Amino acid sequence: MTFLSPASRRKSFSFESLIENKFPDFEHWKNNFRLETHALPLAFGSAASAVCMAASMQAFQKVALIAKISSASNFGPVLGLGSTMMASVCAGQAMLFASDFSLSREGGKVHGATQMGSFVSAGLKQISDSSDINSTGYISNSDNSKRSRRRRKNRKKGMMETTWDEDETVFDAALGSVLFFFASQGSFSKAMPSDVAKIGANAVESIKANGSNYANETQKAVLEKFMRKYGCHHCGRKTLKVIGDHMPPNKIAFGSAANAAASRGASVSLYQKFFNFIRFVPKQRFWPQCESCAVLQSVAVRDNVRKLISHSGHAKIALGIGFFIGLRHFYPLKDDRLNPNFDGVLGNRGSTGQRAEK
Repeated sequence: MTFLSPASRRKSFSFESLIENKFPDFEHWKNNFRLETHALPLAFGSAASAVCMAASMQAFQKVALIAKISSASNFGPVLGLGSTMMASVCAGQAMLFASDFSLSREGGKVHGATQMGSFVSAGLKQISDSSDINSTGYISNSDNSKRSRRRRKNRKKGMMETTWDEDETVFDAALGSVLFFFASQGSFSKAMPSDVAKIGANAVESIKANGSNYANETQKAVLEKFMRKYGCHHCGRKTLKVIGDHMPPNKIAFGSAANAAASRGASVSLYQKFFNFIRFVPKQRFWPQCESCAVLQSVAVRDNVRKLISHSGHAKIALGIGFFIGLRHFYPLKDDRLNPNFDGVLGNRGSTGQRAEK
């Protein structure tokens, strides 16, 4: 058994080393990346990762719709975090499977887990020369595990190893969640569907409302800018006509549509003002809303039912994060060849797709 010295152990477990070993070595990329071999697999894998991330989050949103859990629910942000983590893991796995499918490597393929958690697709010939020290120079801490023994057995058979690794899936989940949190301006609610009777998942900016009065032209001009920049706070669409959406809705804030109507206009009776005061009518704000969501909201509030709608407000964020996670897992090797099956999918069966001789 090989042991690390105390100094090496301290260096290995430093924060800098931990982060560094979670991403490809750019010097290695510079020396091994070949445009004719790796460009298409990289594009294919990154696209697969990005699409998988966005599709997974959309699927989780559909599940939330069925479960009647919205961005405004108490558990909305928690479930939004969970869906982001799971989608991030799916994105990483998509890149690994796409990479394995598109590239042909001598002796098969394997994903090497090191002591610091480095996790890259690597050729058997280049990472299995030593049973104790892997290609990154770190000592594997999984050599005594059943998983490691299974890997060594599969390596000898030239079998493709599973891409699933606990350390790396956890890192993908954490990385994707952190990126989504900052990209969505500090909230995971954007991953959940919107409740049309409450502030939507895509809500960013709003303005003060004048009681139950509708938005005037000046207010609509401001809301129009919000609409074009952020979209409807419920569905996220940016191209539709904007409406100033009272939040909370007038009927909910004033107790009834009649009370809301009586409180509207320049000449509100003293009795109505006193009535609103003792009822603690909340301060309302205008949010940008499209006409379609306004109709759904009107029916939901009138009939006192919950109406949740899905949206694609997270799509661009998910695509970007999925693409980045995919890049993290792509590791070019000098002996790489295009897989014949992948080459055939592209309609270009030829010499570049021939598998390396064993």
